Amino acid sequence: MSSFKPHIVISSGEPAGIGLDLCVLLSEKNFPAFITVIGDKNALSHRASQLGKTIAFHENRLVEHKGDHSLSVSHISAREEIKAGMLNAKNNNYVLDVLNFALDGCLNKSFDAVVTAPIHKSIINESQPFTGHTEYIAHYTHAKNEVMLLASKSMKVALVTTHVPLSQVSRLITPEKFEETLKTIHRDLIDRFKINNPVIFVAGLNPHAGENGILGLEENNILIPVI
Repeated sequence: MSSFKPHIVISSGEPAGIGLDLCVLLSEKNFPAFITVIGDKNALSHRASQLGKTIAFHENRLVEHKGDHSLSVSHISAREEIKAGMLNAKNNNYVLDVLNFALDGCLNKSFDAVVTAPIHKSIINESQPFTGHTEYIAHYTHAKNEVMLLASKSMKVALVTTHVPLSQVSRLITPEKFEETLKTIHRDLIDRFKINNPVIFVAGLNPHAGENGILGLEENNILIPVI
């Protein structure tokens, strides 16, 4: 059995939201990994106090995560005072600084994977366009044909479109986009999940998968021909 333990970085997300709470509670959970939280150490300490928790912080130190009420932290200072439940647009660049630090660490191989705590899109959009982590990470890393995948041991669900209004979904599902998504899923199920002969089910876009064109044409015109 391999003794490899990944180094996972966590971007702590919107500081006024639940991200800091999740990081605090993480200090009580044992994981077979090295985990580093990126964020304002003082805000994490204050949130821990609000939750009635006492945490030891290891700043810029690689410590195996054992659930012993401690966290490894790389400190980035928030722009303004952080108050739980009170959004502050002056901290929107701080949220991106935290995320960028985590992404840069993955790109230079300092970290093996990134986990992103929740953010508040409207706050970030006050300074720059931001639709979601998926699109931002793809742009930041120059990735092409990104696919969002929700995965568990029993099921994996991939999306053809992400973070767009429902009224725009049908026009964004083109034959090219759908085919590229299927190819990406098929390739990664084999390469990353080690499923030798993956079986992919495709959900219809329209009710009853369009009922042969009565309730929509996307299935007949796009999905079925590509499949």
